[in-house]
Amino acid sequence: MKYRLLIVVPTLNSFNLIERQRDSLIKQTFKNWRVIFIDGGSKKKHISFLENLCEYDKRFSWVPQKSKFKGIFGAMNQFTDHIFIDEFVIFWGSDDWVHSKDSFRDLFNRIDNTIIKTKKKPDIIFAKARYLEKESLRFKREALFINRDSILNSKQFNLYLFMGFSPPHQATIFSSKVLKKIKSYNEKYYLSADLDYFFRLSKVKNLFILNLDLLFVNILSGGVSEIKIFQRLKQVIIIYFQRYKILFLSPFILRYFRKIFSLWKI
Repeated sequence: MKYRLLIVVPTLNSFNLIERQRDSLIKQTFKNWRVIFIDGGSKKKHISFLENLCEYDKRFSWVPQKSKFKGIFGAMNQFTDHIFIDEFVIFWGSDDWVHSKDSFRDLFNRIDNTIIKTKKKPDIIFAKARYLEKESLRFKREALFINRDSILNSKQFNLYLFMGFSPPHQATIFSSKVLKKIKSYNEKYYLSADLDYFFRLSKVKNLFILNLDLLFVNILSGGVSEIKIFQRLKQVIIIYFQRYKILFLSPFILRYFRKIFSLWKI
């Protein structure tokens, strides 16, 4: 089966980080991908970099972020104007890059095998991400949903969310079909809109979710959500409370226990 992959990348004066992402994409053995950079008002040097990259390889393109879309998640919301039918979509930052040259190929081979066995196309695929130290690129921790290959439905997805499991956003691959059901991130959660999005997505009936024990993307630690840790914690608490009311403490505590445990295992 022929697949297409769209990578949506919000940018802001981050051309020095995009070079590593660019190189990892160009080296992919799977070639049917494209990137849209959505730029939030960068300086001339960054824009020149984007224009030169887009001229060098037509699979890259860029658009300015519209004023009605605010922040990183607002930039992601803008992508809906550019998606093709039957395209898979991932959302990355400028400092994310593909784990290996075969990562895309391995992903779609696994999707192919699932379709052959089940006769169904996944709505969402969860893979694994690896966090690295910003300067040394030393391994810091792994981020994943559950640590095994499995197929999940909406009910099971909800149960894992209540148990404090949370998919790594950059290692989540969305079908265009499911993205049309929940069309936008809530921009008021400028640090945690991905968690809110997963909760809203879990309310969609008859989801077909493929979870893969597949290392997919490298992420630099020290991003804005780590720098503004207290603001992020506040937003996470609000999102859990809105979902679970007085029971919110259980999934909230389990969520951060899992994160701490992933660091302790190093």
